[in-house]
Amino acid sequence: MTVRHKLLLGLLGSNLLAAVAFGARIEDTLDKDFTVHAGGTLFLDTAEGSVEVVSWDKEQVRVTIERKVKARNEEEAREVLDHYRFEMDGKGDDVQVTVDRTGRHNYSDQIELSFAISVPRTYSVDIATSGGGIRVGDLDGRAICETAGGGVTLGAISGPVQAITAGGSINLKSCDRKAVLETAGGDIRVSESVGELVATTSGGSIRIEQSRGPVVARTSGGNISLSEAGAAFDLETAGGNIETELTAQPAEDCHASTAAGNISVTVADGLNLDLDAMTSAGRIRTQLPIAVTGEFLEYRASGQLNKGGPELVLRTSAGNIDLDRNANTAH
Repeated sequence: MTVRHKLLLGLLGSNLLAAVAFGARIEDTLDKDFTVHAGGTLFLDTAEGSVEVVSWDKEQVRVTIERKVKARNEEEAREVLDHYRFEMDGKGDDVQVTVDRTGRHNYSDQIELSFAISVPRTYSVDIATSGGGIRVGDLDGRAICETAGGGVTLGAISGPVQAITAGGSINLKSCDRKAVLETAGGDIRVSESVGELVATTSGGSIRIEQSRGPVVARTSGGNISLSEAGAAFDLETAGGNIETELTAQPAEDCHASTAAGNISVTVADGLNLDLDAMTSAGRIRTQLPIAVTGEFLEYRASGQLNKGGPELVLRTSAGNIDLDRNANTAH
């Protein structure tokens, strides 16, 4: 393992007393390379820091940890570092990186850690940080990411995805397998989902541009947009609008509900559905050729679209429901 040190004095002039008053900043870097084969996993567990993982065309994992410490002098900065344990180990094709605090004192206001890691393209990651964002590039493997204080950004992931954050947004370029995305305080954005997608946020909006698998999306305070739904969906918000476009015949029922907002659904021509729509304080408008099988009132509508099939259940307590047709998107 290579360690490179740098001491920066916070000078507002050449006076040494000014350096002591305004503090010193220790910067150093830990580097380590591991020879691996494709198919391994990077395990990273850290008490602090942001993490960035990129893939490259080498059978090698390179770990770089940049450490920055703010203190009154170099001695105090070294004392802060002494309260952290840094371990990097290889076992077979896997790499384990661990950073934890050895004492009770929390030095998070004095230390800043950042991890820059390169892995083979066919590799998996399992990352947990207690304070920082996580960025992972394109990988042919699985991605498990959890942070207590930052956002999560993921590229094109071929394997399963699990991303959890207690205080940030989640962005996913694409996933070929099941993806579970959870945030307690941020937005969720997905460009493409091939497998099953579960997206949950307690305080943000959800936007999914294209899905070919079933989607479950829930938010306690935001809008939901599902631009191209190629399978069944279950969309629920406690305070926002829902907008979706159903482009392929679903095998199961589709649900969309909001406690305070409008619902807009566009349906491709040729799809077979049973409509069940109701609003408590609004109106229902449709351009679809619905064969009425029950009530069709301003606030409640039930009927058959084409041959009938899985249910399309729409509910809003305080908003309108709009149903439109799209003749160009039937699959």
